[in-house]
Amino acid sequence: MKKTNYKLNRIRILEKGKISSLGPFEKLSLKFEGWSDGRKGLIRKDDSNQWNSMRLKAEIDASEEFSAKLFGLLKVQEEEKYEKIGILFDRLLLFQKQLHDANNSLQSELNIETDFNERRVGEEKLTSAQIVERRTREREKHLEPFKRKVEDSRNVIVDTLDGMFSLLSQIQESFDSTCRIVDRLQERSERRLDVYWRAAMKQKKELPAILDVQFKQTSKLTANEHYMQFTEKAERLRNSIENEIGVLIKGGNENEENS
Repeated sequence: MKKTNYKLNRIRILEKGKISSLGPFEKLSLKFEGWSDGRKGLIRKDDSNQWNSMRLKAEIDASEEFSAKLFGLLKVQEEEKYEKIGILFDRLLLFQKQLHDANNSLQSELNIETDFNERRVGEEKLTSAQIVERRTREREKHLEPFKRKVEDSRNVIVDTLDGMFSLLSQIQESFDSTCRIVDRLQERSERRLDVYWRAAMKQKKELPAILDVQFKQTSKLTANEHYMQFTEKAERLRNSIENEIGVLIKGGNENEENS
């Protein structure tokens, strides 16, 4: 199944808003199977003291197989986004270095003492206040490209982080919609097993009134773990960079005030 087709099918299923009801022939078949298994004693407790049968096992396995297929297709669909996120991680490290270099250059310039009262040739008729104002403008003009480079480096980092989390948000949306489809399938399987179980209970009286069946969540958990690894790494990197940028801004402002 192509990526586009899978996405369209997922949207189509979600737009229905509910699972399909069991048909009359489907119910009849499940009732007969439950009646037969109950009468023949084919529903037994397993090693973990859980009631089990071929039908129960088949339903659980089919649910997990469908789940594995959906999450497998999801992984293929989102593979390109994960690759882009990996590239953005690498770029952020480079952009961090560029920000450090730009900030170091700015700090070096800020640390150079300036004599704002220096009177140069041709400025004999200017007042002291005009001299200070002129030296201040000259210094600001000199510092402007250094400040701009720091600001540009910071903006590149912010934009890259925004792009990374936008991709993660898209992946999360696809993951959530896939989970809803899997949950709806599981709900349908539970309805099927309920019909089967009630029919079996009429033949095997010791069966509990409520069927306790555990559907596997292996594929769902694996997909979520894969996503969370990227999210947690991105969050740590963002927090680290934001703290670092905050320190740089604070240090730069202090140096500028003292200069």
